[in-house]
Amino acid sequence: SRPEQVFSGAEISEKKELLKKLEEKSNTRQGQSEIGGSFDDQYELIIEYLLQIPPSNDRLEILRKQGHSQSDIDEMFSQGDSWYTQSTISSFRSYNSPPSLMDSKYSLSKQVSVWSALDHNLTESQKKLNIELLNVLKYLEWHDEGALFDYDNGQVDELEEFLKNNRGNPDLKAVLNVKRGESGSTVLHAIAGAHIGASYRQEDRPINLLLEAGASPNIQDDKGETPLHRASAMGYDKNIYSLLRGNADPNICDGQGKTPQQTAVDNHNYHVERCFFTDNQKKLRKELNNILNEHRYKEGNLGYIVTLTLFQFLEDLEEFLHEHKNNKDLKVVLNTRDIAGKSEVLEHVKNAFSGFQAADEIKKLLLEAGAKEFTYERKKCLPKSGVLWGNIIPAQKEKLSRSLGILSEIQDINQLEKFVKIAIKSGVRLNYRFTVPSPFEGYSFTDYVIKRISELEKYPKVASGIICQLVSKGAVFGSPESIDVIDELGLECKDHKANMIKAFEGYINDAHRFIKVAKSATTSKLNDIAIGNTTLYLEYSEESKIDIAKITDGARSLWLTHENAGYERNIVKIGESEVEIITQNGKRHYTDLTANSNIALIFCTSFGELEVRLYSDKQNENRIRVEARDQGMLKKLKDCGEEIGKNCSLGYHSVYDAIERGYFEKPA
Repeated sequence: SRPEQVFSGAEISEKKELLKKLEEKSNTRQGQSEIGGSFDDQYELIIEYLLQIPPSNDRLEILRKQGHSQSDIDEMFSQGDSWYTQSTISSFRSYNSPPSLMDSKYSLSKQVSVWSALDHNLTESQKKLNIELLNVLKYLEWHDEGALFDYDNGQVDELEEFLKNNRGNPDLKAVLNVKRGESGSTVLHAIAGAHIGASYRQEDRPINLLLEAGASPNIQDDKGETPLHRASAMGYDKNIYSLLRGNADPNICDGQGKTPQQTAVDNHNYHVERCFFTDNQKKLRKELNNILNEHRYKEGNLGYIVTLTLFQFLEDLEEFLHEHKNNKDLKVVLNTRDIAGKSEVLEHVKNAFSGFQAADEIKKLLLEAGAKEFTYERKKCLPKSGVLWGNIIPAQKEKLSRSLGILSEIQDINQLEKFVKIAIKSGVRLNYRFTVPSPFEGYSFTDYVIKRISELEKYPKVASGIICQLVSKGAVFGSPESIDVIDELGLECKDHKANMIKAFEGYINDAHRFIKVAKSATTSKLNDIAIGNTTLYLEYSEESKIDIAKITDGARSLWLTHENAGYERNIVKIGESEVEIITQNGKRHYTDLTANSNIALIFCTSFGELEVRLYSDKQNENRIRVEARDQGMLKKLKDCGEEIGKNCSLGYHSVYDAIERGYFEKPA
């Protein structure tokens, strides 16, 4: 029978000190390789990705340490349903969460690091040029979060120099416009959605440079979004102006049928609506602003409006509104909203004419002309923790503890190499940081292995092989000290850099093949995906219907999980519901739900589809309720002895038994 289907029932960038340190290291590494400059460039991009400092548990404290004021933080979390907030907040992953495999969720520097590992069907000369370009872009987004003003960090000048030097290169346009990563984005997509420091500029300089060099502003990614959609979703008006002046088409619709302007509105970036004004709308807005501002002050009476001026003002305003009565463009202008989502023109009147009786008359005229009062209030979007994803099951915790203990006793690097291979196959979580008070507290398996490499007598080739094997399985490094050890190996082992690149490319390409599997397992939207050795995390949009067997089979076929581990752990989030599935010997065991989750399993039977719902027990938080929707069909299936959920259990009970019990217990 067909497997069950499931559907819904109801990074932060590193601190500037670390980036500076990496940049300093990058400068010292230049010329050290015997292979060549572009090779070194790709290695640097990989190191940039692999250093992933774990965030503080206090996500608000992260923002404070970055230099954001309390008002900035309040504004960020108040933008509850904006694309910007969701992409920012989602980057505050759990302390123990492996990095997302969705490159569209990365910072610009991490994004280009992943792109460096993908082939993109480029020629050899294009590959070389591509790595050079990505290495220029990697620090483009970096700037001091504590600075009072934006500023160019010098990398924009490097981009300008690179594009100038390759102006006549026939490969340049192909490299600029190739679609990259799981999202199918171009370089221009990434830059359009990035905040590039540039003081006192009305446009985005990197975007202008890329457009002049031949980057197309109208290429659509896999979601149908253009760079203009990306800039609009983020609310970056400078980026929007640059794209529009570079012939970006504001009428292109994405996969949901939305224009960039509609995308801005959906994400509550109302302040950028005016970027899309037609010439006539711009003209009307200017005329209206002139009238509203012309009579605010009278010479000799600064800050006051005298009676004679006020009468003239009302007459001018009424005449203007009457002249353009029923003009659709005027209604657009009158209903422009500010960054808080309130009427721009009515807020102006409220502030400029505060304390004057005429304020009510002015407001009345504007409302009669078509202005609207908006009452939108941003929802609070407090950070959410991945309840299941951030935890490990007892078997995983015991395995990690035992592995760290064995690592601490190993006295020979050859023994270390053998044990690391065994541990990986056994399913140890490579990037999970041990939190129990002990000598291993704060260490992940990966970082503790590198610590032991630094302590043991070195055999560079063996040490390099250990690290490359970890990288090939998705390991990342949680401290600059780990990178120091890796740098030393780059000097001592001539093949180390080449092997690191090969290992990273293998992992990223396997991961992207799995992303295709995860996307094909649903007709809805895959929002996020991550892999932690034998643990998979997938996040789908609300109301998604998912083929779980396709996901687990796909992971095994790509060797992303290991049969030697005895189990695979899959965490699937659909909307706000999150379910844990443990796969053992080809059988899927639904074992846990987060609080307030509500999902349904669909079993195909000879009588049609049987829906079995799993949801949190309101009276007993340790139980998951189980309920079959069609009791009549259930009775027919029992009467004829038809088995349902052959390769599936609910809390390690058969589907029939779990339905009859009405619940199953959560794991201890």
